[in-house]
Amino acid sequence: MAEEQIEIRGVDELKANIIKALQIGPDKMNKAMRKAVRGWQEDVNSKFPRPDYGDDSRWKHAFAKSWKQEISQSLWGYPDRAEVTNSHRLFHLVENGHRMVLNGKETGSFVPGKHFKDSVNKKYEVVYPELLAQAAEEVLRNAGLL
Repeated sequence: MAEEQIEIRGVDELKANIIKALQIGPDKMNKAMRKAVRGWQEDVNSKFPRPDYGDDSRWKHAFAKSWKQEISQSLWGYPDRAEVTNSHRLFHLVENGHRMVLNGKETGSFVPGKHFKDSVNKKYEVVYPELLAQAAEEVLRNAGLL
């Protein structure tokens, strides 16, 4: 019985393309995630009420300047989770609501929360996967895998 050999062409090219994707992928995906986080922050910031201080265009709301973001990475260096928090000491009161206290005494009333983040979260449940899918497609296209 004669042994037949199977010849597979293009394996070396495929290997080179996969290595290229693993080299450029983490950086591009990290940038895409940071871009999505910045967009989310800008959308939440746009919902903040702007007090009337006249025509001072340099004014920025204190909540808008207090965002902190932490993006954790997986074993392969790809971003897998973004945690965004607002470190302003009063943000949680405006977001979630609070009891009214005047001169150290409770008035018995409650100020409802504004829930700025909730509506933006609903929007980004659709937008976020699209942004990362576009970035992943770009990585695969640049690596020659698409």
